[in-house]
Amino acid sequence: MRFSKFSHVYEICDSKNNFYYLIRHSILNYSYLFKSDEFFGLIEKIKKNKKDGILDILIANHLIVPEDYSEASFLEYLRIKNNKSFFGIFYLIFDTVCNLDCKYCYTEGSIAKNFNRQVSNEKTLKKIFDFIEHIILEGKLEKKLSDKLDFIFYGSEPLMNPSLFKYSLERINRISEKFKIPCEKQMISNLTLLDELLAKIIKKEKVEVVVSLDGPKKIHNQMRVFHNQSGSFDAVLRGIKILNNLKIPFSVSCTIGPNNFLELNESIDFFKKIKAKAIGFNLLLDAKFKQIPLVSNFLANKVLFDSFEYAKNKGFFESRVGR
Repeated sequence: MRFSKFSHVYEICDSKNNFYYLIRHSILNYSYLFKSDEFFGLIEKIKKNKKDGILDILIANHLIVPEDYSEASFLEYLRIKNNKSFFGIFYLIFDTVCNLDCKYCYTEGSIAKNFNRQVSNEKTLKKIFDFIEHIILEGKLEKKLSDKLDFIFYGSEPLMNPSLFKYSLERINRISEKFKIPCEKQMISNLTLLDELLAKIIKKEKVEVVVSLDGPKKIHNQMRVFHNQSGSFDAVLRGIKILNNLKIPFSVSCTIGPNNFLELNESIDFFKKIKAKAIGFNLLLDAKFKQIPLVSNFLANKVLFDSFEYAKNKGFFESRVGR
């Protein structure tokens, strides 16, 4: 027996000079952590071809393999297996410019000065949905159609274009009826442009709502501002009140930055107060042309795990750390 060529071993030392070894499969992403004596005991068992329960698990997950094991054949097997599936997630983006000017936005922070704004219209969107219907039909004929389709209204801010939002919902419903397939809809929004009419459409169409919100006013307004640099909190909260009045459930997407990473428990209490059903913590990414106020993973990790436990004890599901 031997380690697969896709197995990688990482040596880890803690503050008390205790050594641990992490074995990870780079394709399947299976990972197993061993104390030093366990790891070197495992090496001896591999040399002597002496199996036990732990070794059986590593073999079953392709981390330890027979001498004649073919990594090329394994890749071919994965290619054939995955080729039977059909992608089922569609992101709908109507504009490349947002109505907010968040100080940590890595998307706008990566846009070059000579970039021309791109705005969709109904003619373009019609072509897009015609194409989506074509590839769904192709997938159905080849028996590679997913059990359901997910349509996600994404950045910059989908409610900047309410007519396109409404047209998309009509086409999604048509797809569901035409191909007899469930279609789920999700909208990630800052809610600053939500009105009661749009909210009633969202409720009728059962659109899952995710609100970009970093915490109470003093936290949120440090980063999430309009182009005139005024805070967006009051406008977001106005949108949340509309959702609550119409009993529309929503989740919160909370971006982790220097403005809130030490006060996440306070933000969790606030999200609970405004009746959010779940939270997703998002770590910042760097940008090409803008200095983003990042928090180091070393500092953020412990805070995230502690806040996950805090949220759990409050009966709150936090999706990112949970996954």
